[in-house]
Amino acid sequence: MKFFFTLLLTFFLCSTWSFAQDCTIGATVGSCCTFTMDGVLTIPPGVDLEIEVEAWGAGGGSPEAVNHRAGGGGGAYCIDTYDVTGCETFPITVGQGALEMDGGDSSFDFGTGNIIVGGGSLGGLNTGGAGGTGPAGCTPGGAGGDRASAPGISDGGGGGGGGSGPPGPPTTDGNPGVLNTGGAGGMAGTPGGAGGDGGNIGFLGMDGMFPGGGGGGKGTTFTGMIEPGTAGGHGRVIICVTESTSNVPDCDDGLCYTVDSYNTTICECESIGTQPTEPATECWETATFNNDPAICNWEITGTQPTEPTTECWETATFNNDPAICNWEVTGTQPTEPTTQCWETATFN
Repeated sequence: MKFFFTLLLTFFLCSTWSFAQDCTIGATVGSCCTFTMDGVLTIPPGVDLEIEVEAWGAGGGSPEAVNHRAGGGGGAYCIDTYDVTGCETFPITVGQGALEMDGGDSSFDFGTGNIIVGGGSLGGLNTGGAGGTGPAGCTPGGAGGDRASAPGISDGGGGGGGGSGPPGPPTTDGNPGVLNTGGAGGMAGTPGGAGGDGGNIGFLGMDGMFPGGGGGGKGTTFTGMIEPGTAGGHGRVIICVTESTSNVPDCDDGLCYTVDSYNTTICECESIGTQPTEPATECWETATFNNDPAICNWEITGTQPTEPTTECWETATFNNDPAICNWEVTGTQPTEPTTQCWETATFN
């Protein structure tokens, strides 16, 4: 029964689980999103925010073995503020602790370059794993404690795992094993994760605490069989709003025939409405759209040229060709007849 439980526990600890954890943060000061696995942070529309980001890398584990082993390093801790704009999205990576492996890195990029909050290293054969590190200003994780090692003396105590930040305790390093007693896990600043205690001879070490504690090293087994190591605590990223400023864009396009609004789903301005159709005009007319909201329609200006006076034999016709756009007079006076000397021709 004990053997079956050990196999089942090992299966769950060694399996890789893939979930997404997405979060839209609130627009008010104090709103927070907490990521314990990878996800996407979405900024709500219509606001500019200052956010505070607090992040831990995962703790390193400690390896399986027959003999005692050293503890894993704790994950690094970083905290800083960033400016973001409504409707932006940001991928968040959260380092995961895993059985007998290095702790995963947590990372994010809020427009200042990719920030990597390092996970702790796997404990070694004799020496504790190094604590994770991050950019300037971050707190490195505590180193794992070494396994017990006294020249010429049989010992079997595992090293304690390193703790994670924030700073506060005198030391976050795991304690080394002493003879057959496992070293205590390193302390952690609040709200960090302490390192797991190293195992006494005949006992397993403890997994690192969440977030970011390193796993404690196992003690030497009495059975001579390989027994499992430990996992570091998972990382975490906490994001909270520290300042919020309204920033709803002015969507008025200045056109009297449209209704303008801000679409908070796609974070874009939308305009609904169509300009009235331009009317047909004569060649002497000009159609101009009046954008005054009280009118909001086409206005036609221009007057047809005055029809010219014609003789009885003439006909005035208006030519609407835009290149001419004027009256044209056609017709010819009848030819004056030939008269005798006693005759006079008068045109009526």
